[in-house]
Amino acid sequence: MSISERHMPQEQWGSGVRNRRVVISAALDKLNLPRELLYHNIKRELFAMPLGHSSFEFVRGESKIVGYYMISVRIKSLIS
Repeated sequence: MSISERHMPQEQWGSGVRNRRVVISAALDKLNLPRELLYHNIKRELFAMPLGHSSFEFVRGESKIVGYYMISVRIKSLIS
């Protein structure tokens, strides 16, 4: 077994970002391409939304209570 085969993702590792990076890195090595191609300089996006009546105050440390919104069972089943 070669070094690159030992470092290839295993089934128990799951399918996260690290596994894709390992596979792409091994492919770049086989193709004699620089590993710098892994780093694309694309910024990641972050989406946020208030979860309660006092969400902003809670994040700023002005409140110890979020005051979560009541979500109906029907909506919960749609989003989960």
